[in-house]
Amino acid sequence: MPRTARSTAAATAVTPALRKGPIPLYVQLADALRRRVVERYRAGERFPTVEQLATEFAVAHVTVRQALALLEKEGLVERARGRGTTVLEAPVTASRFHLSTSLDELIDSTRDTEPRLLETALAMPPADLVPATGTLAPRYRYMRRVHAIGGQPYAVLRLYVDDRLYRALPAALFERETVVCALKRLRPSPIHSGRQHVTVERVAADDAPWLGVPHDAPVARIRRHFLDRKGTLIYLGDIVYRGDFVSWEMDLDV
Repeated sequence: MPRTARSTAAATAVTPALRKGPIPLYVQLADALRRRVVERYRAGERFPTVEQLATEFAVAHVTVRQALALLEKEGLVERARGRGTTVLEAPVTASRFHLSTSLDELIDSTRDTEPRLLETALAMPPADLVPATGTLAPRYRYMRRVHAIGGQPYAVLRLYVDDRLYRALPAALFERETVVCALKRLRPSPIHSGRQHVTVERVAADDAPWLGVPHDAPVARIRRHFLDRKGTLIYLGDIVYRGDFVSWEMDLDV
């Protein structure tokens, strides 16, 4: 929504209802306020007071303070005694990265990706990640990586690559490019077919610090795999994307 439409958004916005349940109220409130910051406020503008937000959302003052503390930790707002809460520069939004539905689009969308390799080892993929189709390679190279754009982390990846393909390429290549881009350098390309499954979940505790999001923030989780022409599983990825950093568009058959 364009920021020039702020007055219209303010007039038509509906306060979301917060419900007691497994997701703490302050996390639900932080999600609602996060959207409000991005859609309705400019940097430097004052945010409603704790009293006003507590009344609007029908929650305790401590719940509002906990939610604002999360937004402040994310760099969305700044709180100061006597001055209230001020909105900071808008964060990078979902328009910066689009989840793709074809291999070429996937490669194009990751051209500007800044990968960071956290760990690597020889390891077989866990049974709960292995797809129903395809046969396993003799062994796999496991990599845990963080991907960023413009210094902003947007994904944590746990990848398993056929070790024969990994050793066919310079190891340094995997520190500069995405794994899919690196595999596409091989000739002929080993990637024959692929599939991905998307779910919306809450971020795991060990992924939240790498993504710079609060505990229980929404994320998009993709399980992606590629097979070669013989039906061997050559790539298996368990990838978690920041929920506020990605979008995904698909054509609908009509």
